[in-house]
Amino acid sequence: MWIFALGLYLVHLDGGMLRLAGIFGFASGGCILLFGGLVGEWVDRNKRLYVLRISLGTMNAFILLCSATVCVALHLEASRPDLWTGGLKIFFEVAIVTLAIIAQLANMTYKIMLERDWMVVVAHGDTSALANLNAVTRCVDLSAKIVAPLCVGAVMTYISLLVSAIGIAVWNVLSVIVEYLLLTRVYSLVPELSKKKLRGSECSYETETEMEEREPMNGETKSLEFKKDSQEHKPKKNCIRTMFEPFIVLVNGWRTYIRQKVVFAGLALALLYMTVMGFDSVTVGYIIGNGISESEVGIIMALGGLTGILATFIYPCMRRKIGLSKTGMIAFAGEVFCLILAVVSIWLPGSPFDMNFKNKPFITNCTAMSTGRSIGLQTTALPDIVSGSLASSVSASNSVGDIECVEITDAPDGPNISIIVFLIGIIASRTGLWLADLVVTQLLQENVAETERGVVNGVQNSINMLLEMIKFVLVMILPHVETFGILVILSFSFIVLAGFLFTFYAYRNAKTGSHAVVLDTEQQYA
Repeated sequence: MWIFALGLYLVHLDGGMLRLAGIFGFASGGCILLFGGLVGEWVDRNKRLYVLRISLGTMNAFILLCSATVCVALHLEASRPDLWTGGLKIFFEVAIVTLAIIAQLANMTYKIMLERDWMVVVAHGDTSALANLNAVTRCVDLSAKIVAPLCVGAVMTYISLLVSAIGIAVWNVLSVIVEYLLLTRVYSLVPELSKKKLRGSECSYETETEMEEREPMNGETKSLEFKKDSQEHKPKKNCIRTMFEPFIVLVNGWRTYIRQKVVFAGLALALLYMTVMGFDSVTVGYIIGNGISESEVGIIMALGGLTGILATFIYPCMRRKIGLSKTGMIAFAGEVFCLILAVVSIWLPGSPFDMNFKNKPFITNCTAMSTGRSIGLQTTALPDIVSGSLASSVSASNSVGDIECVEITDAPDGPNISIIVFLIGIIASRTGLWLADLVVTQLLQENVAETERGVVNGVQNSINMLLEMIKFVLVMILPHVETFGILVILSFSFIVLAGFLFTFYAYRNAKTGSHAVVLDTEQQYA
């Protein structure tokens, strides 16, 4: 809910432009790319309850602070437009983006902890139970992504942006209390959650309560002997090593990721992030530029969410009957098959795809305001999908001195076949996309050792974000709707490559006959 609302706030505060939203997306992606491995390492090195408290508290605290900052900014913009200029505006923009990025990092930490660690332990080594947990969790997540935008959008449309920001702040204060109580209840009901082997520890499994009992009390406990013994085996750190330790941890995290036997499955999932055939701001801009209204876009996104939810229902059955690897291959193949429609759509009637568009002048019909006479005018202005003007196929009035101009476009007669086929393709592909996501998620859960779950999934998030940032760079290089077809072809190529990578993983896995380590981990709890 917050991420959806934040994008709208940023666009509003930036005067309807996508600049600020783009800065946030790129900056947050860069931070996740840089700090994903470090965050995962931190999760591995700390006790589960401590990670829960820090991640959940930090995430909601910074969302609350960011909401409050947005409220102040909206109030100043509306009541004191004379102050909402220059340095003050830049200060609030920087503050909102910074607070939101910190909240994003905390949210990533929380998701790694909950989805990639807690759920594995709660499943007690039962892969079928783990599959059901993953499916239910993803179903709830996708349902929230459908309902939350509708609720927030209704408040923004029929009441105000300020009220919606206040409502989100209040919601986070109330929800964090309920969320923490529920998770601590789960923690108390599942004793295995209190047993964790910390990354870098050579000792056997022990409860977090036992760890706390070994901490010094009044300076006299047995832990003094333990600490003394452990310190003898630890190499002393010099100043240079301490200074570069974050970089060392980062490099070691990537090395840990690369040596995982599920590395090709993880890379296949990451490649799916390099696509403009989703429902992000770029795709929505292209859809609106093809004459689809905002309300229709909302319905289309809801349909995409429903096809994604369908994957959560069929996944447990498919995994149980044919196994994870075959389910994954079917998922990737299904997504590729559906997206063929999206690729074909760029050559269908109504498509703006044109490689020679720069050589064609845009003709506008202009009227002199003083005389009312019609004036013929040509312009070389090229609307794009990353600025305020979304597409050349949308007629837009603009003033040039005392002349009012309306762009003459070649709007297709009847329905736009191209955009209809494009939408059918990407809506249908959501089932394969989320099915593939569920498969790779469970592979990472089952095949990564407990002491490496955090760092491996942190690096996985970094690689995902790297591919998404590549997408945004390509959009900046090819920002025009006429070149969107090139982005579609590139996206399709990456998704096909993802399918080949996963197939290679499945073939190698079947050949070596490797098994998941989660069952071995569970045996150590007994």
